[in-house]
Amino acid sequence: MEQFTRKMYHRLHVTLKENKFDLFSEMVMVGQMLNYQEFYNPKLVRLILLWQDTTGCYNDESVASSDLVKDSQTIGRRIFADEIVDESCSEHMTALALIILSFYT
Repeated sequence: MEQFTRKMYHRLHVTLKENKFDLFSEMVMVGQMLNYQEFYNPKLVRLILLWQDTTGCYNDESVASSDLVKDSQTIGRRIFADEIVDESCSEHMTALALIILSFYT
């Protein structure tokens, strides 16, 4: 399992560099659910909180406007089913962030 954890954690950083924020968030969530300590990192929490927009939602635009993101054109794969609420809130990305942050309470 240690080798799997190392590979997954390395891949986590690659997805962040590639601006694949949806995949990044899903990997953090899975790592936490499997109780890998590397995924209980305050830096990851701060990063995810930076992506929150002023309404409390998460979406491609709030992630792309983060100071840490240089190229928002390489988001990557598309979510199969995602509802946009109030014209700007991605149900999928907001739910992922909520799950990740709930591990820290």
